[in-house]
Amino acid sequence: MRIWCDVYDASGNRLGQGPVTAITGAEIHRSLDGAGSWSMRCIGTDARALDLLTNERRVKIWFEDTGGVRMAGEGIIRTRNLAESPTGVALRVTGPDILDELKRSNSLLARIYNQETVQDVADDLIGLAGGWAVDVHSGIASDLVDARYDGVSVLKAFQDIAKRYGVHIRASASASKTLEIGSFGESNGLRIHKIERITQEALANPALLMVQTISKDDDSEDLYNWLLPLGAGEGTAALTLEHSTRTTPYAISSVIGPDGTTLYIITDAASAATYGTIQNVGQFKEIAPLSNSETDIINAANALYDAAVQDLIRHKDPIERYQVTVKNVKTTIQAGDKIHLNYKAQIQTPTGAVDYLNVRGDYWVMSAAERMQLEGSDVALEISNVDLAEQTAAERVVNSIDTIQLRGLKPQITGAPSSFVFYRNIGPSFPGTIPIELTDATLYLQRVRVRLRTYPFQAIMTVVEGGDHYHKMFEYVGSGGSATPFQYKASSDLFGGEVTIIAGLGVTADLFTRGASGTLTLDPVFGRVDDSETPTGVTIWFESNDVTEDLTGETSLAPAGGEVNELLDVGAMTNLLLNAAAGLRALHELEFRCSSGQGVAEVIVEIFQTTQDIKYT
Repeated sequence: MRIWCDVYDASGNRLGQGPVTAITGAEIHRSLDGAGSWSMRCIGTDARALDLLTNERRVKIWFEDTGGVRMAGEGIIRTRNLAESPTGVALRVTGPDILDELKRSNSLLARIYNQETVQDVADDLIGLAGGWAVDVHSGIASDLVDARYDGVSVLKAFQDIAKRYGVHIRASASASKTLEIGSFGESNGLRIHKIERITQEALANPALLMVQTISKDDDSEDLYNWLLPLGAGEGTAALTLEHSTRTTPYAISSVIGPDGTTLYIITDAASAATYGTIQNVGQFKEIAPLSNSETDIINAANALYDAAVQDLIRHKDPIERYQVTVKNVKTTIQAGDKIHLNYKAQIQTPTGAVDYLNVRGDYWVMSAAERMQLEGSDVALEISNVDLAEQTAAERVVNSIDTIQLRGLKPQITGAPSSFVFYRNIGPSFPGTIPIELTDATLYLQRVRVRLRTYPFQAIMTVVEGGDHYHKMFEYVGSGGSATPFQYKASSDLFGGEVTIIAGLGVTADLFTRGASGTLTLDPVFGRVDDSETPTGVTIWFESNDVTEDLTGETSLAPAGGEVNELLDVGAMTNLLLNAAAGLRALHELEFRCSSGQGVAEVIVEIFQTTQDIKYT
């Protein structure tokens, strides 16, 4: 058996005068939905190995046995260890498989896919990683994708698509730097058997894999069959299934939460009947509306449904996992294939034979670790009845950190109330209008609370008014004797002040104007003064329709007079805006009219909404 590797630089140029052949062993670990790993042991005194196997070089590892020559894997050198011991000098190089290159290309900010096909999305993403190709399986190529990526790697974006839509990704076993994306699950034609006696016929059969070791885990720790999925946003601002139009494979149902909120769920009835109802709140924080339009909200809710369905399907049953080490492997076993396991093991007891392991069926290959040495090879397989990879504690921590770090790059969905107070003067000929404006920042309108109060006009200043009055023209001052029997005084600026006029009028009194000159306004007096009238027969109008009865249960308010203090029906008010002819995101107006009387309408508006700041270009 032979093992060798070709070495390339980061641009794909082959290096050296030939392959590195001084290899004593190699291990290739292939994973589903992520980058695998590899390691290789070489003779540490080999000049070609020392020269070529340096950090960030690319390697293609080849293996030849009785099955022929095949490429076992390709990857990137990340660590290089040279060790000397009494047995000699050894060079060990390790690193991730070639998929790791996709971690080093980034989506940058606001990479948006709105109802685009998987094929188009995959082509766009793979174009960000130079030298790569993508193979989209025909069964999913035309499926539609809604997604937004901010600051994530190309690999992370592909992983997200795979998780959302129930498909998988892996590096191609036949083409260099090619990513495959599809449903997978096809049989690879290989069969794992317990072989009691190894024969030449068995060894010559390339489809027959012989068990060296086997172990089984039955795990129901993560089992659930009732799922409340929540998308982007916190608390009441989180995306839910409320606006989803999906109906299969699970109908969307609802329950009332402890605070009266309607919660939207999906359940697997068969699993619940078998194992009892097991509830889970699932978080899919990467799923958010691409904009705040009604269409994009529905598309996001449908994307949330699709992801939730795949999650529920993978958790509704206990998981059977087998760790199997097999020999006689003559072809590359790919993660994502299905392989047939037929294994029966018995033990004799005083009461007869007991089958302690008896399994026959097709299982998903979740990972394959192929160990190659000069004297032979074996493959350690992890296979499962469910295509759900088991995450280690370290992987959970890394994913959580990634989520936290990337969260600030995405538009945030928040919910908070906004309050406004309006004062309008109303009378039969002058209605009062208040605006309620909802902009493109509004994602959801949760409720609108409106309180109406009326009271008389109020003033804080009065004036003293006189009625019709006369002006004194001449003041009688008496008689000055026979020569001037009647004397009157008057003021005149023309004469520089006061003058005395002597007239033989025979009137011994002051003289005034003949007619009244009109009202007289004196100095103002400050203080509150209330009008005696209030608005009577108050009605409320929206989009030219009288909605008084819808909002209050009455045809008019204060029909006989008096003040109004009315909380309008919250649900009816919210529905008016949600079903407005102009659409939700528009400038709406409520108009308050009265049939008689006059006064002030005080309107308190409290808007509870979820907002998402979307940048439009």
